[in-house]
Amino acid sequence: MMYLWQVNRTLLAGALGIVALVIVLALYQYYAVAPNIPSQKIKWYNKKGNLQTVNSTQRPKMIVFSASWCGNCRDELKSINAQPNLDSSRVWVLSEESWNAIDKLKAIAPRLNYGKLATSLSQLKIHSIPSIYFFNSRSQIIKKHTGNIRWDDYSTREHYFKLLQIQ
Repeated sequence: MMYLWQVNRTLLAGALGIVALVIVLALYQYYAVAPNIPSQKIKWYNKKGNLQTVNSTQRPKMIVFSASWCGNCRDELKSINAQPNLDSSRVWVLSEESWNAIDKLKAIAPRLNYGKLATSLSQLKIHSIPSIYFFNSRSQIIKKHTGNIRWDDYSTREHYFKLLQIQ
């Protein structure tokens, strides 16, 4: 009798462990810091009110999800803006905030392009900003980064510049 109780307790503990693992994996997938986002889901309005997408041009691009209230985002935009060799026409800073708030970001980094997201960050399942996505000319994600990039590191900087030149 005692042996059966030990076996049942072991099986129960194993089953509970598997259930807990499944729950953790499901939560991790749902709350992934930088999820894979189909490019057609990323839509924004430019200042003129035109709807833009990652697919709008057949050029590699860098999308920075940002907010004016986020100190790390402001620091990241200053760093990106300070890169003289960066083709800033390929960089879009997207926010779900008002145009007044977006204009505050633009004052920090005027070389970059800005847009107001047509969908919310939560709908895109982005749970951390700044989140930076690099897309190739076929609008496929080739690199994702959450947090600030070390633009002062030569090899890191050159790696990201090369990603923006991939055709």
